[in-house]
Amino acid sequence: MKTTALILACGLALMPAAFAAQFQPYPGATLNDELTKEVHAELAKARPRAQLLYGEPKIYTTTASFEEVLAFYKKLGAKEFMLATPYSTGPYEETIPAEMIEGAPPGGIKFKKAILILDGSPEPYKSTCWVEISYPLAGKMVGKKIGDIEEVTGITYVNKNEPLD
Repeated sequence: MKTTALILACGLALMPAAFAAQFQPYPGATLNDELTKEVHAELAKARPRAQLLYGEPKIYTTTASFEEVLAFYKKLGAKEFMLATPYSTGPYEETIPAEMIEGAPPGGIKFKKAILILDGSPEPYKSTCWVEISYPLAGKMVGKKIGDIEEVTGITYVNKNEPLD
């Protein structure tokens, strides 16, 4: 009886980790093959560390709001990872200066962004399964500037074989 209870307890302890690692596309989101190929091409030119961090990501898009997509992944048990950047202007918010974006208004453009870890790791660098949610979605680079900004919510799904050391 004690052995059965111990096996059951161990199994239950592992269930949340197994569940958390399961990626589900946001309902109604579609895999965007063109953007996925563009990201793979940009990563091929990036620093090796960036290549290891992102592996071979898949990009999904949806017309759902940033907040709806964020709530969906939180319900799945994803853990938020907050990353401040030089452009952070609030929780989930970055204001990218106009000089970095093709055709941007003088004040730049506000982006919403969240990183959610699906496998229980403490940060995306140590994770093998995470998502980045962005609104609006920045597309192809135009020279050294961000271009092709789309008014959709992007979900970058990263699933790689091993974490970055």
